[in-house]
Amino acid sequence: MTSEKVKYEVKRHFSDATAITTIMTPVYATLETIVVGMSDNVSLNSRFISTALNYGGLASLTKLRDVSKKLFKIGKDTKESVKGIHDILFAITFIGTIKPLIYLASGAKDFKEIAFATGVSLIAGALAAYPTGYLVDVYRDLLGVEESGRLPKFLQDKTPRTKKTLATVLTAGSIGLTALIYNYN
Repeated sequence: MTSEKVKYEVKRHFSDATAITTIMTPVYATLETIVVGMSDNVSLNSRFISTALNYGGLASLTKLRDVSKKLFKIGKDTKESVKGIHDILFAITFIGTIKPLIYLASGAKDFKEIAFATGVSLIAGALAAYPTGYLVDVYRDLLGVEESGRLPKFLQDKTPRTKKTLATVLTAGSIGLTALIYNYN
């Protein structure tokens, strides 16, 4: 693998991990603590483990999403509704496989709590799949990894610095929102 290919893969992985963590951390913090009734400790452990897994390599599974998009001939010009359906089906498959393992590793011991949390995660994942897939593609664009065709027109011609600043603001906002959720709970 050439150094340029390695550099691209690292940028893509960092971008994807940041996008997924940005959108899903406050969502799951809310669901775990308020809807499921998990303790803050178990939920925080789940968020830390999920974030570490994302940056540690799990976000690279977005490559499977990319392969699936190619397999189903989903490209820049495909209708947003088709992209959304694809993202929902991909998310359900992924979440149903990984979430029970994350909850076990987070210290959840009650099978009913794990099953309920996984079920809620599947519903939330299905609802969040389109925005998550959208944000993954937008972050790739904002961070200069690749053009997605999904970046709003008013942002397409902005400088790389402006785009990276926007990605930073979105991520910081997610961290702040998550802190508020745990503070509220």
